[in-house]
Amino acid sequence: MSAWLPVVTLVGGYGLSQLADLRRERRDDRLRLVERQQQLDDERRHREADLQHEALRELQEAGHALLQASTADVLDRADDAKERGVPFLQAQGSDRASEEIRAGLGRLFILEARVQDETTRKLTNSLEAACGGPAFLACDTVQAALRLLNDGWQIFGTLNERVGVLLRERY
Repeated sequence: MSAWLPVVTLVGGYGLSQLADLRRERRDDRLRLVERQQQLDDERRHREADLQHEALRELQEAGHALLQASTADVLDRADDAKERGVPFLQAQGSDRASEEIRAGLGRLFILEARVQDETTRKLTNSLEAACGGPAFLACDTVQAALRLLNDGWQIFGTLNERVGVLLRERY
């Protein structure tokens, strides 16, 4: 048996060395997999941040466009009421302003769904209501419409401040 001891030792050492190599390879594979997963997670977070940044910028533009269209609509309706001698509620705004309001509301609705910040979504909802919602459409005087527009501009200012903070701190 003593003649076999060196052979058994040699074969055993070789086997243990192969097992150690196999364990090292598996560990290295796991580490590479973890690193790849972290890299993919980082890329996903960067893409999400870029999408949020883009959505917030577009939200600012859409809000401003909606306010401009709503302001134009109120002025057009006031002019029409004065020219035709009808109450403000029965006056007609321009087709262009009405179309821009509808398009602005649709765009804000879509962008609002893309934004992750709850405060920003609430401000966007308030802006939509002030500048194109039922209360805006049911204004019976120029003064009431202008008050809602003033509220809309104030909401827009708050929204812009919130977006600025988000862009600086998160995105």
